Amino acid sequence: MTSDPGFVRDRLGVYPRYFLEDGSAAADTIAALLARRPAAPLRADLRGLQAYLAGTPDDRHTCFEGIGLVPAGHRLVLEGGAPRLCTPEPLPEPRGSLEDALVEALAAILARPRRLALALSGGLDSALVLALVLRQLGREVPVFTLAIEIPDYGEIEATRRMARELGVELHEIRATASDYLAALPAAVRAVEVPMFNPHPVSKLLLARGLRREGFTAVLTGDAADHVFAGAPQHNYLPLVGGLMRSEGVEVCSPFFDPRVLAHALGLVVDPHKRALREVAARWLPRALAEAPKLQRLTPDLGVEQLVGTQAMQRLAAQLGLPPPRLDDARSRCAHATLSLLWEALAAEPRACAASSG
Repeated sequence: MTSDPGFVRDRLGVYPRYFLEDGSAAADTIAALLARRPAAPLRADLRGLQAYLAGTPDDRHTCFEGIGLVPAGHRLVLEGGAPRLCTPEPLPEPRGSLEDALVEALAAILARPRRLALALSGGLDSALVLALVLRQLGREVPVFTLAIEIPDYGEIEATRRMARELGVELHEIRATASDYLAALPAAVRAVEVPMFNPHPVSKLLLARGLRREGFTAVLTGDAADHVFAGAPQHNYLPLVGGLMRSEGVEVCSPFFDPRVLAHALGLVVDPHKRALREVAARWLPRALAEAPKLQRLTPDLGVEQLVGTQAMQRLAAQLGLPPPRLDDARSRCAHATLSLLWEALAAEPRACAASSG
C-alpha cells in the first residue's frame, strides 16, 4: 500500500485511526482492518489490553495483536511495509486573547453548512460555549440535553437552571438505566475497547436522539478539561468521537481548535480552569462561572448481567488476564465490556486465540 499523506489523526485524538503493524493497511475502525485478514485468529495484545482495563491507555497500542493506533496529532505513512508515524505539526502562535480564539473557533464551526445542535450540560464548559454563541456571535442554535432518569446521576436540574439563565429553550432526550444497558453492546462495538464505567454511553444515547431529530453535528464543551485542567484524554475523548461517529453525528468543540490549543499551551495546567472561568465571568452569572465541577461517573448498573460472570472469568483466563474482581464495579464493567467486544469481533469468520502480544 502506498503512503497516504492525508491519514492524519486529529490533534486531541478524538477520532481514532488504526493500522496493521505490518504496514499493509490503515482504517478508521479495527473491524475494518480485521476484515482484511479474515483467516487470521483474533489475538490479544496484553500490554494494550491491560492498559485499557486499568483506564490508562497509552494512545499507541490497541487491545489486538498486530493492530496499532495512530497517536493523537500524528501522521501515518505506509510505505515499503514499514509504518512510519510523523510527529504533530507545531501549533500556531497564539493571537489576541483566549476569548478571541474561542469566538473564532465557534464562528468557524457555525459557518459550515449542516444541521447543528448544541449539547448543554450543567457544567461550565458547554454553558460558556452557548453564551459565546448567543452573546458574542449573536447566533441561535437548538439546545439539547440528555435527561438521565437514574438516581444520583446526571445534571438535569442544573442544566435546566442553566438554560433558564441563558434564556434558551431546552430540548430533553430521556434516558433510563435500561436504555444504558440496552445500548452498551452497540457502544462497545463503536469504541472497540473495554470501558471501566458506562458513562460514555450517554454520548451514544445523545447522538441517537439528535439523529432522530435530523441533526448531523453537535456543538459541545468537550475537551476543556483535557486542554486546560490536564485530565487524561486518551481514555475518554476517543470514546466520544467513536460513539458519535457510529451514529453519524460529528462532534464539534472550540476546544479542539488549534487557535484555542495554542493559548492553552502557554498556560499552567490548572484543575480549576481559572483561565476559562475568567472568560466565563464576563458572560455567565457569577454562580455559574464559579460552580465547581461535579463527578459524573455512572452508578453501578450491573452490566455483568449482559454476559454473565462465568463468561467474563473464562475469557480472562483464555487471554491470560487476572480474573475480574466481582466485588468491584469498575472491574466488573471493564471485563463485561471486554467480553462484549470479544464476542462482537470473534463473530467474524476467524478463530479466537490469545497471545502475550
